[in-house]
Amino acid sequence: MYPIILKVHLAVVAISLVIFLGRSLLALAGSAKAGHPLALKGAGAMLLLVLLSAAGLCVSIGQYPFVDGWLTEKLIGLVAYVALGIISLKRAGSKPVQLVLAAAALAAFAATFTVARQHAGFLL
Repeated sequence: MYPIILKVHLAVVAISLVIFLGRSLLALAGSAKAGHPLALKGAGAMLLLVLLSAAGLCVSIGQYPFVDGWLTEKLIGLVAYVALGIISLKRAGSKPVQLVLAAAALAAFAATFTVARQHAGFLL
């Protein structure tokens, strides 16, 4: 079952990233479509699927956040990615700030992906 859950998890993570990149580009271009209800629902659905598939992976390998350091870092990275992404899309005052926040969100994503790939954290 692990290989199937892993493939689903990787697919929804990739889709989530594509949605974020698309919405960020639209927002930077000044398009109202970045906040379209369908885009918001799609992003929320992908986040839910990321979390559900991650929970399935945790159960299948018997490792959990706040018990295993690398999973704790992965969870912190996910929260940082989502928070920075939301701020960059909804709360950023100017285009340069929005761009910096979007880049920070992508850096958090990259760090989280690295931790997940190596099954080893940077700090814990």
